[in-house]
Amino acid sequence: KKGNVSIGGYTGSDESIVIPGMIEGHPVTTISKGAFQGLKNIVDVTMSDYITTMQGDAFRDCISLRTIHLSNGISKIITTTFNGCIGLEEINIPDAVTEIKRATFKDSPLQRLHIGKSLPTLDTKPFYNGEFDPYNGKPKSTRAIKTLTVDAANTFLKANGSALLSKDGKVLLGFWGQSKSFNVPEGVEKIADFAFE
Repeated sequence: KKGNVSIGGYTGSDESIVIPGMIEGHPVTTISKGAFQGLKNIVDVTMSDYITTMQGDAFRDCISLRTIHLSNGISKIITTTFNGCIGLEEINIPDAVTEIKRATFKDSPLQRLHIGKSLPTLDTKPFYNGEFDPYNGKPKSTRAIKTLTVDAANTFLKANGSALLSKDGKVLLGFWGQSKSFNVPEGVEKIADFAFE
């Protein structure tokens, strides 16, 4: 459509995939719904900044996927894009993304998270919070976000270790660390809903 290319699927066996920016002189702008769904061999994906649209279920159930380098042209991440990505450990939220819906990364045990320039707020709901063992009331997994960074140009948010704060430091939005104790930073006046859930 209008000379643009959509990726509809992948039939290769490579563990690392680079989605090209151009095919036969036309820009690759879209990853179609379910394009990589269920591919269990994929470990790492890199996409060019020509891509502006990533439709739902694009990487659903890619159980071996560990890292994905998203296009800086993407402004929206559909909630179901990464459902079932139980190995996804690293995500870089592009500068143009302004909202992340709840449960977007609920299956992904992220260890490294970078937030770009434009995301104005975030709660804990989009993220994996560990499997829970109902028999002894303890989590089965202790994975947590070990490295949390926010682009210095983001005027809304900042990181403090594994804690996410408003830029002025007055609101504690979330904490994803593994430590048994946590000191709320000086200057915090409000702890957001579900910050420690």
